[in-house]
Amino acid sequence: MVRIHNDNGRVHLRKDTLSESEYRKALCYADSLLHYYPDSAGAHFWYALSKGSLIPFVGVGDKIAIGKDVKNHIQQTLKYDSTFSHAYIVRAIFEREGAKLTWLEKGIVQIVFGENLSGSLKAAEQNLHLALQYEPDNPFAYYELFWTYRAMKDSVKAIDALQKVIRFVPRNLREKQQQTEAAEYLAELASHTSNKVKR
Repeated sequence: MVRIHNDNGRVHLRKDTLSESEYRKALCYADSLLHYYPDSAGAHFWYALSKGSLIPFVGVGDKIAIGKDVKNHIQQTLKYDSTFSHAYIVRAIFEREGAKLTWLEKGIVQIVFGENLSGSLKAAEQNLHLALQYEPDNPFAYYELFWTYRAMKDSVKAIDALQKVIRFVPRNLREKQQQTEAAEYLAELASHTSNKVKR
């Protein structure tokens, strides 16, 4: 149920108002899962993913609180299972998003909330390669590699990551949507590269 509601939330994201309610349902199930299985890597991961999915719907203070909670549960996930590939993907996303913050944004967060936010695109890439080391056929990791290489402005590696995403047979709704988006981004990048060559 956690996976289903998370996938539904992702499908509705930026399309209508159902996304937040789906993520909140996922969090309720994840909270119950964690209550009954506190020593389970999977329980900590699903809680972290569900909680982190609420970040787009809250204010800055809540975003920071959620971020700390997610980071803690990802650490717990890896404590119970250091080969849990999806935990490295979530860690990579946080590294990449942290790297996007300007020095001014980081300074404001430090002054107002007393939190030191940082991130590194290189660390994001390393975490994604770790995820693929433990689960080589994980399309989610390749999809996030695309976004990381795009942030690095490395179009060759970004295209390669997208090509890998579309090769997989989708196993769930989230993967199907990521594959559709990957094909669209691939066409966009190919068109952009083609226009550059013509010029």
